[in-house]
Amino acid sequence: LGEQMSIDESTSVLLIPIPPSKTYKIRRGFNQAHLIATIFSTAIPHAKVVNIVTRVRNVAAQSSIKKKSARLRNMEGAFAAAAPPHNHTVAILVDDIITTGATMEAARKALKAAGWKTVYGFAVAYTPLREK
Repeated sequence: LGEQMSIDESTSVLLIPIPPSKTYKIRRGFNQAHLIATIFSTAIPHAKVVNIVTRVRNVAAQSSIKKKSARLRNMEGAFAAAAPPHNHTVAILVDDIITTGATMEAARKALKAAGWKTVYGFAVAYTPLREK
C-alpha cells in the first residue's frame, strides 16, 4: 500500500481518524474510525494513529439528510486540524463509511487549511446515497 502511495522511509504517515459526534461516541462507547485506523496502521510501516482533527461545530446527523448538497453544507466548517509536524508528512483520513464524502471532504479541508500538502482518505465501506 505504501508503494502505491509513493511513501518511502523519509515520509511520516499519520492515520487520522474522523472524530465522531459526542452523541455517537457516547452511544457506541468507542470511536470506530480510531479502531479501524489502528488496524490499518499495521499495513503501513512506521504509520502512527493521531487525533489531530477535532469537531469545532455541532452538525445534524448526516444520516438524517437525504440530499448530497445539503450534506455538504451541513459539514462545512465542522472540523479544525493541527499543522503537520514537518514537510514530509502524509495524512490519511480514516472513517468507517463514505456515502457522499461530505464528512471526509470537510476534514480534508481542515487539514489543508492547517498547512497539510498531501491528504488521502480511506474508508472501509461505501454506501451510495439514494436521494429522495
